[in-house]
Amino acid sequence: MDHVLNLIKKGVEKYSSLSEYVKALMERFDINGDGSISIEELGEGLKSINVKISEKEKLALMKELDLDRDGGISQQELYNALAKPQHHFVAEKPNHLSTSPHRQGAHGNAPGLAAGVPHGIKKILF
Repeated sequence: MDHVLNLIKKGVEKYSSLSEYVKALMERFDINGDGSISIEELGEGLKSINVKISEKEKLALMKELDLDRDGGISQQELYNALAKPQHHFVAEKPNHLSTSPHRQGAHGNAPGLAAGVPHGIKKILF
Protein backbone atom coordinates (compact mmCIF):
# COMPACT_ATOMS: atom_id res chain seq x y z
CA MET A 1 0.00 0.00 0.00
CA ASP A 2 3.04 2.23 0.05
CA HIS A 3 2.40 3.21 -3.57
CA VAL A 4 -1.08 4.50 -2.64
CA LEU A 5 0.25 6.40 0.38
CA ASN A 6 2.93 7.93 -1.85
CA LEU A 7 0.23 9.11 -4.26
CA ILE A 8 -1.70 10.67 -1.38
CA LYS A 9 1.49 12.25 -0.02
CA LYS A 10 2.12 14.15 -3.26
CA GLY A 11 -0.41 16.79 -2.22
CA VAL A 12 1.55 17.79 0.89
CA GLU A 13 3.79 20.01 -1.27
CA LYS A 14 0.95 22.53 -1.53
CA TYR A 15 0.75 22.97 2.27
CA SER A 16 3.02 24.48 4.89
CA SER A 17 3.14 21.25 6.92
CA LEU A 18 1.98 17.66 6.99
CA SER A 19 -0.42 18.59 9.80
CA GLU A 20 -2.11 21.20 7.62
CA TYR A 21 -2.35 18.75 4.74
CA VAL A 22 -3.87 16.02 6.91
CA LYS A 23 -6.39 18.51 8.31
CA ALA A 24 -7.37 19.47 4.75
CA LEU A 25 -7.68 15.81 3.75
CA MET A 26 -9.91 15.10 6.75
CA GLU A 27 -12.17 18.02 5.85
CA ARG A 28 -12.39 16.79 2.27
CA PHE A 29 -12.78 13.06 2.97
CA ASP A 30 -14.99 13.15 6.10
CA ILE A 31 -18.23 13.84 4.24
CA ASN A 32 -20.59 13.34 7.20
CA GLY A 33 -18.40 15.33 9.60
CA ASP A 34 -18.19 12.68 12.32
CA GLY A 35 -14.40 13.05 12.71
CA SER A 36 -13.40 9.83 10.99
CA ILE A 37 -13.18 8.52 7.44
CA SER A 38 -15.34 5.49 6.65
CA ILE A 39 -14.51 3.05 3.88
CA GLU A 40 -17.06 4.75 1.62
CA GLU A 41 -15.64 8.19 2.41
CA LEU A 42 -12.13 6.88 1.77
CA GLY A 43 -13.10 5.76 -1.73
CA GLU A 44 -14.85 9.03 -2.55
CA GLY A 45 -12.04 11.09 -1.02
CA LEU A 46 -9.37 9.32 -3.02
CA LYS A 47 -11.35 9.88 -6.22
CA SER A 48 -11.58 13.59 -5.34
CA ILE A 49 -7.78 13.87 -5.29
CA ASN A 50 -7.42 11.76 -8.45
CA VAL A 51 -6.09 8.64 -6.74
CA LYS A 52 -7.68 5.66 -8.41
CA ILE A 53 -7.49 2.30 -6.65
CA SER A 54 -9.35 -0.99 -6.86
CA GLU A 55 -11.91 -2.13 -4.29
CA LYS A 56 -9.36 -4.66 -3.02
CA GLU A 57 -6.74 -1.92 -2.58
CA LYS A 58 -9.27 0.28 -0.80
CA LEU A 59 -10.05 -2.50 1.68
CA ALA A 60 -6.33 -3.15 2.25
CA LEU A 61 -5.67 0.57 2.74
CA MET A 62 -8.52 0.84 5.23
CA LYS A 63 -7.15 -2.13 7.16
CA GLU A 64 -3.67 -0.58 7.18
CA LEU A 65 -4.82 2.88 8.29
CA ASP A 66 -7.57 2.00 10.79
CA LEU A 67 -5.19 0.88 13.50
CA ASP A 68 -7.73 0.79 16.33
CA ARG A 69 -10.19 -1.16 14.16
CA ASP A 70 -13.13 1.08 14.98
CA GLY A 71 -14.28 1.21 11.36
CA GLY A 72 -12.95 4.69 10.63
CA ILE A 73 -9.67 6.48 10.01
CA SER A 74 -9.03 9.23 12.53
CA GLN A 75 -6.99 12.34 11.82
CA GLN A 76 -4.18 10.92 13.98
CA GLU A 77 -4.22 7.59 12.14
CA LEU A 78 -4.03 9.38 8.79
CA TYR A 79 -1.22 11.61 10.03
CA ASN A 80 0.77 8.64 11.36
CA ALA A 81 0.43 6.77 8.06
CA LEU A 82 1.57 9.73 5.99
CA ALA A 83 4.37 10.67 8.40
CA LYS A 84 6.09 7.30 8.34
CA PRO A 85 8.88 6.91 5.81
CA GLN A 86 7.99 4.74 2.84
CA HIS A 87 10.45 2.00 1.88
CA HIS A 88 11.02 1.03 -1.71
CA PHE A 89 12.69 -2.20 -2.68
CA VAL A 90 14.30 -2.33 -6.10
CA ALA A 91 15.19 -5.72 -7.50
CA GLU A 92 18.16 -5.86 -9.84
CA LYS A 93 19.77 -8.71 -11.66
CA PRO A 94 22.30 -10.69 -9.60
CA ASN A 95 25.93 -9.52 -9.74
CA HIS A 96 27.16 -12.65 -11.53
CA LEU A 97 25.05 -11.58 -14.53
CA SER A 98 26.54 -8.10 -14.59
CA THR A 99 29.03 -7.24 -17.30
CA SER A 100 30.40 -4.26 -15.41
CA PRO A 101 33.32 -4.89 -13.04
CA HIS A 102 32.31 -1.74 -11.13
CA ARG A 103 29.00 -3.24 -9.95
CA GLN A 104 30.51 -5.26 -7.11
CA GLY A 105 31.50 -3.98 -3.70
CA ALA A 106 34.20 -5.33 -1.38
CA HIS A 107 32.25 -8.50 -0.54
CA GLY A 108 30.94 -9.26 -4.04
CA ASN A 109 27.71 -7.41 -3.35
CA ALA A 110 26.46 -4.20 -4.86
CA PRO A 111 28.36 -1.18 -3.50
CA GLY A 112 27.24 -0.38 0.03
CA LEU A 113 25.10 -3.53 0.32
CA ALA A 114 25.03 -5.14 3.74
CA ALA A 115 25.45 -8.89 4.06
CA GLY A 116 22.24 -10.82 4.59
CA VAL A 117 20.08 -8.91 2.10
CA PRO A 118 17.89 -11.37 0.16
CA HIS A 119 19.24 -12.49 -3.22
CA GLY A 120 17.99 -10.25 -6.03
CA ILE A 121 17.54 -7.15 -3.88
CA LYS A 122 20.49 -4.87 -4.49
CA LYS A 123 19.23 -1.48 -3.36
CA ILE A 124 17.02 -0.41 -0.54
CA LEU A 125 15.93 3.18 -1.04
CA PHE A 126 14.66 5.21 1.91
